[in-house]
Amino acid sequence: MNWRDVPMPDAIAALPREARGFPVPAFVYRPDDWQPGQPLDLRMLDTDAALILMMARRCGVCGLPVGYRMWFIGGPMCLYNRIFETPTHRECAEYAMLACPHLNNSQHEYVTRPGDELLGHGDPNLIKTRPRYQVLVSTRGYKVLTRDETGRRLAKPLAKIDPWTECEWRSNDGTPTADTYAVLDVPTSRGFQQALYCFDCISTGHPAISLNPVDIAQRYCGSCHRFLADEVHAGV
Repeated sequence: MNWRDVPMPDAIAALPREARGFPVPAFVYRPDDWQPGQPLDLRMLDTDAALILMMARRCGVCGLPVGYRMWFIGGPMCLYNRIFETPTHRECAEYAMLACPHLNNSQHEYVTRPGDELLGHGDPNLIKTRPRYQVLVSTRGYKVLTRDETGRRLAKPLAKIDPWTECEWRSNDGTPTADTYAVLDVPTSRGFQQALYCFDCISTGHPAISLNPVDIAQRYCGSCHRFLADEVHAGV
């Protein structure tokens, strides 16, 4: 799908545009001398702006208040750790998942360019292999994190959501997936391990992510107490 064919919410249509015509999200770093219509690296996070957006409960895409219920975009590891980036409105999140090349090109590795050391690629939360799935998670609350468990300052502010109330799974092109579960590799304190995700249970806010080898081998979800389909989608 061409991003120009994706219906644009009014709040996003009001954003300034860069040289290619893409609207510039609120979290993107803009040099002081940047003017609308000029080239801009949309991957470049403005960490100060992101922190302000998160603390003020504003949308990381359009910059407007998100209200009582908000949404977060991430991969399966974000859901596993409950760690996400800036909150969004649902309509802004859906637009971003369909129109943003960074989000809807999940079969490819992260693009690297000169100067990428400024993008926070040393962030321990960043997995440079794109996930096969994306999640769109609803929550009523989150905690802003600027340091990890050891007290070391994070490369960028992050949000720890609690609890999630709804989760929608998306395929690598940003569209809803018909899959009902997946077995994915996740990094843990003991290295990479497989985890079983039951999409049906997770979509309603249940903690249906299992690292139990028996559950994974049998494709068994302990939350809904059923054996899942035989087909497995492997990968990070």
